[in-house]
Amino acid sequence: MRDKAEGRIIYKLFRGSMRVMILAFGMATLSMLIDGIIVGRYLGSVSMAALGVCLPIFLMVSSLGGALSEGAQPVCNKFMAAGKTKEANSSFCLASFLQI
Repeated sequence: MRDKAEGRIIYKLFRGSMRVMILAFGMATLSMLIDGIIVGRYLGSVSMAALGVCLPIFLMVSSLGGALSEGAQPVCNKFMAAGKTKEANSSFCLASFLQI
């Protein structure tokens, strides 16, 4: 019975996470599309080429930050559940610093 309840909780958490991730990726795609239109229309082809070079680098860096954020959440939750607020705070601070 416990395995079934845990499976439902994991399913609900995963489904909630997926909604947020789909929304975030959709907004990022829309932002890139709008940036491309504005740069291409008003700033010219050289600026569009610069955007084409810089955008993949920006996406890799922001993806790394997102991965660090998603990985730090369970660690902080684990420490907070154990009553170790100092360790949770230091984990959160380290993850936030690495994202910057």
